[in-house]
Amino acid sequence: MILKRIEKDNQIKALYDSTNVLGSVYNTESSDLDLIFKSGQKYRYKGVSKADYMRLEIAESQGQVFNTHIKKYALKN
Repeated sequence: MILKRIEKDNQIKALYDSTNVLGSVYNTESSDLDLIFKSGQKYRYKGVSKADYMRLEIAESQGQVFNTHIKKYALKN
């Protein structure tokens, strides 16, 4: 469940009430998605579609959407 959302300067920042996912930053120009996990790990996925990002944002379980829709995207170094 989403707790907070801020959209500014081509970025959407969100915080979640999720078991594993703490927050995300989605760049609407590059389609890069940064996911921050409660463990402290941060990963950037490139080319994430806006539809898949919205699935993550509105989901009851961000972890489930991560596993079914986001993990398929390539990690960006």
